[in-house]
Amino acid sequence: DYTKIVLPSTVKAISGSPSNGNDKMIWEVNADNTYFKTDDKGALYDYDMKTLMVLNGGSGASYTVPYGTIIIREWALYENSVIKTLTLPATVEKREQNCITGTPNLSTIICLGERPAIYTGKKGTKNKAGSSGERTIYVPKGCKAAYEKAWAELVDKDGWTILEK
Repeated sequence: DYTKIVLPSTVKAISGSPSNGNDKMIWEVNADNTYFKTDDKGALYDYDMKTLMVLNGGSGASYTVPYGTIIIREWALYENSVIKTLTLPATVEKREQNCITGTPNLSTIICLGERPAIYTGKKGTKNKAGSSGERTIYVPKGCKAAYEKAWAELVDKDGWTILEK
C-alpha cells in the first residue's frame, strides 16, 4: 500500500522486482545518486535513462517509454495491474525475460520502431488477458511479419494480435 520508494544516494543496484504489486507507487531518486534516475511519471531508470528498471502502477494506465531507452529490464512491469497501454520508442532494442509478466490489464502495446526489439529469456509472459480479453500490438506498416517472428512468444503463447498502424 505504499505510494513511493525513495532511493538514497548509496543504492547502486536493484534486482528482481522490488516493488511488485504496488499499484499506487512511484519511484524517487536522491539527486546525489549516480546509478538511477526517474522520469516525470515516477518510473525508475538507470542513470543514463537507457534501461527501464521498474514501472509501477502509480505511473498511470498509459505509459510512453522515453525515446533513447534501449532495454526493458526483466521484471520491469511485474504485477503492474494498472497499465493498459504501453508505447515503445524505436530506440528499444531488447525486451528482457518476464519484462511484462503479471500485467493482467495490459491490452495494447504500440511499437514505433520498424525493427522489433529482441526478446531474451524464457518464452511466454504468463499474462492473463485484460477485461476485454483482446491484446493488440500495433506496429508500423510493412513490419508485421518481422514482429510476428521476433515476438512469437506473445502471439503463440499469450494470444496477442499484431496489427499494422
